[in-house]
Amino acid sequence: IYASGTINCDVSKYDEFRLTLVGSVVISLTNLLDGARVTFKFKQDAVGNRAVSFSSAPRYPQGVAAYTASTAGNAVDKIGLTYDQSDARFDVLAMVKGLQ
Repeated sequence: IYASGTINCDVSKYDEFRLTLVGSVVISLTNLLDGARVTFKFKQDAVGNRAVSFSSAPRYPQGVAAYTASTAGNAVDKIGLTYDQSDARFDVLAMVKGLQ
């Protein structure tokens, strides 16, 4: 999917979203289920420099302040999250940045 602007991701229907960034995006996660796991693949277009943010900030592991997308043209990042209903938050389980 070519993506720009706000992207609504229904985690009750899909557990993986593959987005080619043609503009900066804000990810909005909907239909949240306890224990839901979701993986994102963010690929920069040839131009690059597209930002990614989440409408509700996920929790990151100790030592990781936040996710900042790789900005090189055609760079690929992957990020995996799981939803904790008791805390009403997504937790980052894995992040791989700068795949080519």
